[in-house]
Amino acid sequence: MGSMVRHERDGVVWYSYDVLDRLGWLANWVTTRHGGGAKHGFDLARNNGEAGVMENRRKAAILFSGGLPIFLPQQVHGTAVSDAAVSGCEADAVVITKPSQPAGVLTADCLPVILADTRRKTAAVVHAGRQGVFDNIIAAAIARLAGAPENMVAVIGPAIRACCYEVKPDVFNGGYDLFKRFLAEGRLDIARAAKEQLTAAGLPEAAIFDSGVCTSCRTDEFYSHRAEKGDTGRFMTGIMIR
Repeated sequence: MGSMVRHERDGVVWYSYDVLDRLGWLANWVTTRHGGGAKHGFDLARNNGEAGVMENRRKAAILFSGGLPIFLPQQVHGTAVSDAAVSGCEADAVVITKPSQPAGVLTADCLPVILADTRRKTAAVVHAGRQGVFDNIIAAAIARLAGAPENMVAVIGPAIRACCYEVKPDVFNGGYDLFKRFLAEGRLDIARAAKEQLTAAGLPEAAIFDSGVCTSCRTDEFYSHRAEKGDTGRFMTGIMIR
């Protein structure tokens, strides 16, 4: 398990992953709810329109990307993968291949996953909700990176975990019975499913790092749509090649 490194500046709190920091070429960040001026703190929700959220986004760009706008796709719980040069697109994963192309995804229970190809020095950030995992957006992002999976590392960020993720049997309708093996006592372990998809794609187990953080348990630090009954914000998981 990789460690999350806590940072704070001007009241804003965020984390980075030590395993990615050590690469030396990939800036990475996971924001929290602390430090912003929106209704829900450092909320970065897309299309919110709230003045405080827009100010939070401006502040995020200053903190993480040297003032460059951070590309955020229109997330639709699908399997489309975009690159940071395509604006206004519907996608749930973004691949970056050049320096100074900051990109991120927004979550509040879904799995945020970062993939980094250590040989080609390219990366992807993935929004993997339950449907995205069921449809294997992780494999789609790995294929779009077009490198050898054995040269990649992956990080799974804060998300709702099996301790809290209660689901109904009908979530497996439509041909997803395979995922019932990740269900125990009515709770779905979506992070374990994602890890198995990563290894099935060819990543070594030793190259997969899980934060282990449950957003539903840690609403003091992160947002949880389920625990907060929808009245909450979104935190960002972002990347930029230096």
